Amino acid sequence: MPAGGEISASGAGFAPGETDIKVVVYSTPVILEQTLAADADGVATWRGLLPATLSPGEHTLTFQGKDLALGAPIAVLAPLPVSGCTVQDASIDWGFKESFRSYISGSIAHGTWEVSDGAAYTTPVFQWRGATGTVELTAMTGQVDFAGTVTFTGHDGLLRTTVGSPRIRLVDDAHAQLLLDVSGVTMEDALAGRTDNVVTVSAVPFVDIDLAQAELTRDGSTLTVTGAPTAITAQGSTAFPNYPAGTAFDPIAFSITVTDCAAQALPGDGEVSASGTSADAAGSAMPVWGWALIGALALLFAAGGSVVTSVVSRRRKGAEALR
Repeated sequence: MPAGGEISASGAGFAPGETDIKVVVYSTPVILEQTLAADADGVATWRGLLPATLSPGEHTLTFQGKDLALGAPIAVLAPLPVSGCTVQDASIDWGFKESFRSYISGSIAHGTWEVSDGAAYTTPVFQWRGATGTVELTAMTGQVDFAGTVTFTGHDGLLRTTVGSPRIRLVDDAHAQLLLDVSGVTMEDALAGRTDNVVTVSAVPFVDIDLAQAELTRDGSTLTVTGAPTAITAQGSTAFPNYPAGTAFDPIAFSITVTDCAAQALPGDGEVSASGTSADAAGSAMPVWGWALIGALALLFAAGGSVVTSVVSRRRKGAEALR
């Protein structure tokens, strides 16, 4: 499976209904989930994206409960190149979360935020301009990488959180994700004076972007998205545990301009809709995260339990995970 790819994993042998099971990938530990729960049979199931920054080679996916730790080896491959058009220019306008900005700048945290490395702030949104990447606009797939960091501080320096290097990952014409590098302590730890529990992750799928509820327009080779609702993912909540998964964050706007599109016929100008993309076109792209079902099951028994991992295909609708 490629770095950044989606997998499904199940672990058996936990206490029925056990909560707060951690999902961690090694060699360098990266926490993917902290609040996974087992069902009534003691089986915990997790589905998510591997960090895009995982190096190719052997890694270990683990489930860590109160009395049981399970693991399975996974082979991570280098991402395949994305077919489509080279990104010529791009932009993001996003306020992160208004209530969090208000908390930082308010009378409790007495904090502020700073932008660096190319990020900017114009009330009420943070801004990123210029990017690299490859996108196929007909299938709405690909990834656009930006530079720039926002650093939030408060509570006399006890709270310090950085978010940066945003990446827009287009999944299809209804769904996208914003990936972020995140580092910092929680508000709870900051209030308690605990500054040693710093969570640092790279390229975590931070929020889901609902393109179906956004305004999408096409002007030549430029795609513009405005008013797209966002919600923090389970992995985003693990990296930024101030908010539970599913909590709404600020709407996002972004634009992508592509070039070098000789091999791709772009549709005409106007509004982009799901009906404008055929199933064959959507299935023809091979984005970073989109692979056909590959590989064999990895199975490892430990302490009376087991973990089964499988590659999940998001290339074609209706594809089922290997179990």
